Amino acid sequence: MKWCEMRREKEKQPKGENIIECPLREDILFGKGQTVTKHPGNVGMRKLVEARMDQYQVAVFKDKSRLAREVVAEVKAGGGRFLKECSHGLFVEVDDETARKKVCYRGLPCA
Repeated sequence: MKWCEMRREKEKQPKGENIIECPLREDILFGKGQTVTKHPGNVGMRKLVEARMDQYQVAVFKDKSRLAREVVAEVKAGGGRFLKECSHGLFVEVDDETARKKVCYRGLPCA
């Protein structure tokens, strides 16, 4: 029954929007809770952020945002996507600016 609901929801989405049914291990998931926190992609992103903390602490304002963009680029280069749940367990990929803000929120405070 849940599959039918997911299928109907997927069919309602605009044609140009890429609906993702099953995130990959490399993907970064938006959201809260242990499922998101423990997702392998989110764990990997936190490690990338932690690796840049020394640079971040001495960086000027514009460089802080650049460091976050580097994390986004590195995730994508490794095959990862930044995904936001739209409904019923389906996901959509977010744009790079939204992804950058996710990185900033997770550990590199920047505007």
